[in-house]
Amino acid sequence: MVSANRIARVVALMVCLTPVALTAQQWLDAPPNPKTNQSSFRALEEWPDPTETRTASGAPGRRYWQQQVDYRITASLDTTTHTVTGSERVTYHNNSPDRLEYLWFQLDQNIDDSATSRAIQSAPALPKLSEQARQFLLPDLFDGGHKLTRVQVVTGAGRTTRLVDVPYVVHGTELKIPLLTPLATGGSVVVEIDWHFVVLETSQNGRGAREKVRDGWLYEMAQWYPRASVYDDVNGWQTDQFLGQGEFYLNFGRYDVAITVPHDHLVQATGTLLNPVEVLTPVQRQRLAGALASETPQFIVRLEEVMQRSARPAGSAPITWRFHADSVRDFAWVSSKTFVWDAAGYRYRPAARVIEMHSLYPRDAMPLWDKVSTRAIAQTMKTYGRLAFEYPYTKAVNVHGPVGGMEYPMIAFCGARPAADGSFTPELERRLISVTIHEVGHNWFPMIVASDERKWTWMDEGINSFLQYYAEQEWDPTYPSRRGPAKNIVAYMKDPDQVPVMTESDVIHRQFGNNGYGKPAVGLVMLREQVLGPTLFDQAFAGYARRWA
Repeated sequence: MVSANRIARVVALMVCLTPVALTAQQWLDAPPNPKTNQSSFRALEEWPDPTETRTASGAPGRRYWQQQVDYRITASLDTTTHTVTGSERVTYHNNSPDRLEYLWFQLDQNIDDSATSRAIQSAPALPKLSEQARQFLLPDLFDGGHKLTRVQVVTGAGRTTRLVDVPYVVHGTELKIPLLTPLATGGSVVVEIDWHFVVLETSQNGRGAREKVRDGWLYEMAQWYPRASVYDDVNGWQTDQFLGQGEFYLNFGRYDVAITVPHDHLVQATGTLLNPVEVLTPVQRQRLAGALASETPQFIVRLEEVMQRSARPAGSAPITWRFHADSVRDFAWVSSKTFVWDAAGYRYRPAARVIEMHSLYPRDAMPLWDKVSTRAIAQTMKTYGRLAFEYPYTKAVNVHGPVGGMEYPMIAFCGARPAADGSFTPELERRLISVTIHEVGHNWFPMIVASDERKWTWMDEGINSFLQYYAEQEWDPTYPSRRGPAKNIVAYMKDPDQVPVMTESDVIHRQFGNNGYGKPAVGLVMLREQVLGPTLFDQAFAGYARRWA
């Protein structure tokens, strides 16, 4: 049997090597330099020694720990000013062996704040910026971002509980909150924060935004609340600034979120909807029950019902939607009066629990979305569930709006819209299939197997692209998959200026997609098909996924 260390070395060879200016024979014939580590696996050999936290086998050690952060959030959406206003109560549990004197939070909306933008623009010029990278790193100035109106720490207990203002510091997209007394191992502290921000039409962070479609405004809300930064045994505090390209590293915890929106809006979000009787009509609840009993998508809100009074409960006052989620690392939501809604249920086995699959989209997205979206979610459940582990959450949602492709626990934002007359090409249909599989697939990597994607793109995008390839091939064996086949990155692999996949996300400015998505996907496909074989590879891969889930 191949050892775990041997498999790790082969993975590194297939995925992590970069070309050198030597032929293979020259490399073999060259005498070793006694002063330099010449090994192709030198990155592995220079890793820290194993500990009781992270073992030599690649598994969590017996003293492995993670912090837990629980959120109780109330928020409202003002569709006149396009403003989200929120208040959160955050309970931070210190499971680390260290005493913490302060907490760090992420303020990702501040990428749209004028001061942060100027700081980024004043950085040294970067060579050969693509337009996408320019928009991320050199955004147009706009006075957006999180506006904090209250930051307090809770002290005392029972009748002596009180809220105390603290001298917090905002540093770009990071917020430092000093604690009144150090937080000991095993202890917890409660922080309360009030804030608001304007939802932009073209946010520089490339994620949450609003869009005017035929029937009105559509809002996709992501990175919308102050989120606790990660403190771990690798980084200490992970306080890298959010520049747009490097994504997220977050804590797991419980979320209770109440979102108040106009009466005519539909909302979907991370977590279980707690008050369907208050926010859905009896007809919608009946249709939903029927849809979840079948893998064939059925309409909950039909095309002709969009904007109709009968599609909402009685009354006209704003409605509060309540959601709860356990053991998730983030929370996102959408809101609009423009949504068509279809749904279906998925079971891994006949008697297994039902996983809800939902697709929401404006009429502008039909007839493509109603044909493809929910079916692509089901394909993701099937393939990823077999190769990694069965989906543990209650639902998976796909939403069409201004964000072309982005993922959060239980909810994805995807693009691909038909022409104005409703026509679409086979290529556009495949684009929707691929982006849906990819973004829903991110629930596995990194939403559940939670890597530090602020630093290492390949550990979420590359592994996810590898699984996406197999889901596409199971959808259709003739599917022209973009990433996975080795022939598709031959030109890139000949490029002497490519950088290693172990390059931090925000400093990859040359062929980001091939580096973080394509090369690791190809390496893993070759490792599975040509080196180890599917049986051995699948055992090792599923073992890795389940250990770190």
